[in-house]
Amino acid sequence: MLEFFAPTVLILATLLGPGTRAASIWPLPSIASYGDVNVAVQPSLHFFAMRGGVKAPDTLVMAFERYTKLTFPHRSEPISSGSSSSTITSLVLDVDDLDESHPQLGINETYTLDISAESGAATISAPNVYAAMRGLETFSQLVMFDFDNEFYQISEVPVHIWDAPRFPHRGLMIDSARHFETLASIRNIIDSLP
Repeated sequence: MLEFFAPTVLILATLLGPGTRAASIWPLPSIASYGDVNVAVQPSLHFFAMRGGVKAPDTLVMAFERYTKLTFPHRSEPISSGSSSSTITSLVLDVDDLDESHPQLGINETYTLDISAESGAATISAPNVYAAMRGLETFSQLVMFDFDNEFYQISEVPVHIWDAPRFPHRGLMIDSARHFETLASIRNIIDSLP
């Protein structure tokens, strides 16, 4: 799906140097800071939750279902409770405005994503539903699967990301008159847009 961006990410990783976490998030966050601890992530059916037990609007419920599949595609082993490091068991969203009206030009899509090493807490703070969805995408890119040990983890914790779109609009032009694209290719490009 993101094969179109692979050369750019590779060049960016080369420029930023080895071990730089920022190179693995696309698009690059406006402000990001990372630590040096690896933290396990324990997926569950209710991993994504609203702060204070607030009922999530339908847009976020569908996003939670989509990001559960995208973030945790592999079967993982349960993490033992005797583990010395903290384990992230949920991502809590604190969304100010739960209005699901269609986004308009100029909507505030800033968000803050914090992942703590000590408490094992992960939170997204956002002014609205659409900003929260940008935070979900960033979080999904931070979670990696360890195939040797069969568990999910986030490296370089604590993580603090503050982000906002660079441009007030999003778009993509496909010039099919000059460069033929199959329907499957166009669908892959559309799937890569989030």
